[in-house]
Amino acid sequence: MKQLAAALPANIQHLAGLIARKPEEYTNQWAATGDEAFSLYTRTSTVNLVLSLNDILAESGWPFPSFLNLREELNVRLWPIISWRLLWRGSLFASLAARAGSEDAERRCHIDKLMVRIFRRHQRRIFGYWLQSRLLQGKKPILKGIQATYQRGIFAACMPTLLPLLDFVMRDYFETNRLDASITTLRDAFDKAGILPKHLKPGYAILDAKKDPGATSLFSTIENDLRLPGQGG
Repeated sequence: MKQLAAALPANIQHLAGLIARKPEEYTNQWAATGDEAFSLYTRTSTVNLVLSLNDILAESGWPFPSFLNLREELNVRLWPIISWRLLWRGSLFASLAARAGSEDAERRCHIDKLMVRIFRRHQRRIFGYWLQSRLLQGKKPILKGIQATYQRGIFAACMPTLLPLLDFVMRDYFETNRLDASITTLRDAFDKAGILPKHLKPGYAILDAKKDPGATSLFSTIENDLRLPGQGG
């Protein structure tokens, strides 16, 4: 644990160094997923817009839904009037914008319902991604069971089965079969290193962090941040 915590800052900075930076010539292509961030540059304005959505969700206790097609989501901002069709389809940007002036309790209730609706809308692609994962090939019967349980609406029964799979993924990451290696191990290492989610946020979050003299500094400027879509939730 102590060794992992000590290595985290350098590893995170190394990861940031692998992310695509501003090209010499303009391109309208940008990273809409974490994988694409290593080959496609994302403008700081786009990073800041995604980060603002991230912050709104975090205030209501939700992580950023990385399974969304961010290109579709951010194109909504080009509409002069947010249509009811976009709201019905569960567009994250359109739905949050429509509730921008709501009271906190009302907004949280709306976000809770919105996130459930968004997952349901994308469930086929999410389960398909898991079922096609190389790492999870031996877990297909379990994943299909979770999918069937979700589709029957027995949502509370899904989580107790999903969490051990997350620990399985972490054991593969740590290259160990020890059952005490889990997602908790990684979380505790971040705690020991003093690295919080806000320290990983890109864009304007780095400027905000500079105003706090006691804040952990991983990135000196926006130009070398960890600009993964939805990072820091």
